[in-house]
Amino acid sequence: METTKPEKQRLFDLIILDYHMPVLNGLEVFKEVQQVFLQSAVQRPPVAFMTAQSEPAFKKECLDKGVDYFLTKPAPGDVLKQLF
Repeated sequence: METTKPEKQRLFDLIILDYHMPVLNGLEVFKEVQQVFLQSAVQRPPVAFMTAQSEPAFKKECLDKGVDYFLTKPAPGDVLKQLF
């Protein structure tokens, strides 16, 4: 008899984070988000970083840490719609 794990539900379609935030930076928040969803029965939604920092090394760092999308401000609305 084969058993399968039930698929996790998703509560949100997308999480958008900026790097510069008041208490924690965006990567710190992303790390917290990952931990919450790892311990939950809920599937982590895709995470998009939207920031004015456009340096290739910073983009690579974010994507290497698991961020799904990296957008440079200002991001046109049609680009955001494509993420859903």
